[in-house]
Amino acid sequence: MKAPYIQQLQLIHEKVSNDNWEDHAIEIEAHKRYLLSFQPGPSFYWILNIKESRFEMISPEVKNVLGYDADDFDFPLMFDLIHEEDKAHILNFEVAIADFFRPMHYRERFNYKLQYDFRVLHAKGHYVRILNQMIVVGYNKASNTILTFGVNANITHLKKDNRPMLSFVALDDGPSFFDVVVKSVYKPSKGILSPREKQVLKLMLEGLISKEISCRLNISKYTVDSHRKHLLEKTNSKSVSEMIKKSIVNGWI
Repeated sequence: MKAPYIQQLQLIHEKVSNDNWEDHAIEIEAHKRYLLSFQPGPSFYWILNIKESRFEMISPEVKNVLGYDADDFDFPLMFDLIHEEDKAHILNFEVAIADFFRPMHYRERFNYKLQYDFRVLHAKGHYVRILNQMIVVGYNKASNTILTFGVNANITHLKKDNRPMLSFVALDDGPSFFDVVVKSVYKPSKGILSPREKQVLKLMLEGLISKEISCRLNISKYTVDSHRKHLLEKTNSKSVSEMIKKSIVNGWI
């Protein structure tokens, strides 16, 4: 079962996966030279399949930046390691990106670098601030697949505040937009749930039933059922599906 945030990202990305695109050959090397030439800190690069939220490749330099081996580092893990307070910001940024691209002719979409920053948990247990920069590099109409080339650079030494920023940088003579104000579709975590309730909810999102959750957390099934009941009450939800939707939108997990 896909993580809920990944599911939300895929729903957002569907907004720009439409018939306005035409086949576009993948152009990596020129973008790779451009992005890697102007990095503010140690960096690694990747190619992302937007439709499937999957890295097609990731460079070994991820080990130097985040401490993880490239072979073990996939997109769901990347998103899971992002600071909880920043996940809602990222979803809001992705909504803004979809809205920005939607009215454009598909060829115009290849002329912008998108960038925003967030915090990621390093393998050694501390957070580093990453500048995420990406460019659309290819599209296949038959499979409705959009590929982006991206570079993630460590900018912890440059940015000390925790307010993520989104910018659209034109690669040609078009207009650029910096520190874009976005709609608050998704809310940062407000902490209405206890740590244990969050653990139970996250395991429910993974598809585990009460008995499996009780084994995973080493608590009784009765306690799990009690947590489930309190979760529905706290979130004012009539069903588990409604609770899951509210939890994602409001940043409770």
